[in-house]
Amino acid sequence: MCRSRVVMMILQNPLNPEWPAIDTQVTGHRLLDCWELAATTALTTFCEQHILEVVLTPFGLFPAVDEADALW
Repeated sequence: MCRSRVVMMILQNPLNPEWPAIDTQVTGHRLLDCWELAATTALTTFCEQHILEVVLTPFGLFPAVDEADALW
């Protein structure tokens, strides 16, 4: 049985040093699943810690991949 472990650390934002770093550790059977779970966990943690920023500026924190594309 193959096991994978992903450790993700998002450092403090230099523009907002009061925001804590986010540290996520995930263990699972498939690496791709671990990557997705680590990213989802980190994003969920960020959104829970910074509710006002997410509500008031949803696209300011997560810029669109292609700003010229109307679907983004």
